[in-house]
Amino acid sequence: MAARLMEAPAPGSCPVLSMTTGDFEPENAAKGVAAHAVGAVALVARSRAEVGVFFKGLEPLEPGVVPVAEWRPGEGPDGDRPVSLYGGVARTAAD
Repeated sequence: MAARLMEAPAPGSCPVLSMTTGDFEPENAAKGVAAHAVGAVALVARSRAEVGVFFKGLEPLEPGVVPVAEWRPGEGPDGDRPVSLYGGVARTAAD
């Protein structure tokens, strides 16, 4: 599925992705997954490696696939408090 999603971006574009994870707070992630399931919405908590698969074949931009707070350290409302999301930006080939 990851490869299929990444076929769509235009050449030279910068796809952005954020995804929930259980790597930092597994109990809270499990609660979130369960809460979404009640509403018939599938939520999948993925590891850093699993999120990285979405960027396969693309040029990742710094700092890579990291907790979202690392993209703009200290600028969020909670400072550098961990958030259970990984995020990443990559560049597609310009063709």
